[in-house]
Amino acid sequence: MPSRSPRRGREPRKNEMNLSKAIAHLHGRDDWNAVLDYLEKERESCLSDFQDPERLENPQALARLAGEISAFDRALRNLRYDEGTDAG
Repeated sequence: MPSRSPRRGREPRKNEMNLSKAIAHLHGRDDWNAVLDYLEKERESCLSDFQDPERLENPQALARLAGEISAFDRALRNLRYDEGTDAG
């Protein structure tokens, strides 16, 4: 029997939570701001690591660092609530 995803073919419930709604509810909370601040600091730390001479000589380290920066950027982009977007 083929495995089925429980979400396929299912009609969304009227008040079902999605990422945009969840982020909208978290926006402005001190604890949520602390999470975003942490992610931003980690991203900045990775950016400053590009100036480390040991990393500049190692292409694998630079590639790993670029991947980390990309992941932080993507997370921050997805988790920041932009008041101009539709959270519904």
